[in-house]
Amino acid sequence: MISIVGLGEASAKIRQEFKEDYERIQAYKNLLLKQLIERIPYTCINGSTDQEHVLNNTVNISFENVRGEAVAALLNQIYGIAVSVGSACSSNKQASLSHVLTAIGLSEAQIRSSIRISIGKYTQKDDVFFLINALEHVVSKLRRMIPIEQNNFVQL
Repeated sequence: MISIVGLGEASAKIRQEFKEDYERIQAYKNLLLKQLIERIPYTCINGSTDQEHVLNNTVNISFENVRGEAVAALLNQIYGIAVSVGSACSSNKQASLSHVLTAIGLSEAQIRSSIRISIGKYTQKDDVFFLINALEHVVSKLRRMIPIEQNNFVQL
C-alpha cells in the first residue's frame, strides 16, 4: 500500500515538472522566434505558428539567400552549436528536398535555407540569447560573402 501511495506522489511530481518544463520551453521558443524575426531581416518561420499544431520545443526557420547547411556548419564551427537542416521528418540528405517542407508550400530556395532548432529540458535563457546572437552573426557573415539573388522566397 505504501508503494502505491509513493508511486502516486511521484507521478504527481512528474506531471508538475512536465508542466513547468513545457511552459518554460514554450516561453523560450516564443522568445527565440520573436528575437530572430526582429533582429535578422528576411527570416521566415516555416510551418504553423498556431501553438496547438506545432511541437513546443522545435523551430524550423529559413533565412533568405543563405544555405541552411552553411548556417549549421558555421554555428557548429564557431560557436559549438548544433542545429539540423530540413525538417524532422527528412533524412537530411542534401540532394533531396524535405517532403514535409515541400508539402507546406515552401519553395526549393526556402527549403535549402532552412534550419531546425530544438529546445530541451536543460536549455537556459542564456542559451537562447547565445543562439540568437550567434545566428545574427552567422547569417550576416554569410550574406556578406554570397551575392544576393532576389525573389528566391515566397513571403508567407
